[in-house]
Amino acid sequence: MAMQTAANQGIVWVWRYPEEEYDEDCCGPTQISGFRKVRVWGAIRYNKLSKLVIFPEKEGEGKLDAKEYCDEIIDKELFNFWRDGMEELGDLLIMEDGAPYHKGVASRRRSEYGWVSWGPGIWPSNSPDLNPIEHVWHILRNNIRKRVPRVTTKEDLISALQEEWERLDVIKVNRLILSMPKRLHAVIQAKGGTTGY
Repeated sequence: MAMQTAANQGIVWVWRYPEEEYDEDCCGPTQISGFRKVRVWGAIRYNKLSKLVIFPEKEGEGKLDAKEYCDEIIDKELFNFWRDGMEELGDLLIMEDGAPYHKGVASRRRSEYGWVSWGPGIWPSNSPDLNPIEHVWHILRNNIRKRVPRVTTKEDLISALQEEWERLDVIKVNRLILSMPKRLHAVIQAKGGTTGY
């Protein structure tokens, strides 16, 4: 997820008929260029949030690679989150999209740990309709945008991210997780197209 701040949080209006609400032409990406970014990772499960991982700055703000993902996520926070969940619940299914850093060495590492997962090739790489954590990122962004005083520096953004992640309402997160059957049904009904989720 890329968290963003800006002085201008513009609204884009789309004129459409009610039945066109989720047509591709009436939906747009949420990524807005030109804002401050901090690379973060987090996970959710029923009644539990992982720790929020904030990646160290890289030269040139390069993209995350599989080795960094293994070193910073799989071998640390995701492993701990998975282990604790297995102790509490018995079985967990780890859902990861098809991002490039989820492949290769990361796939091998998941196999070594014996994780049952929906990983690359199973879980769609661009799946906001299905993935409830996308709504968690949206809530987090909105909470940061509402902060007074406004977040204006990268350091402020990092502090705000950590504070707002800790304040997330686990009951809302649980509702998102419990919505999975409806999400799957909606995507099937839309034949893979955009849904209300």
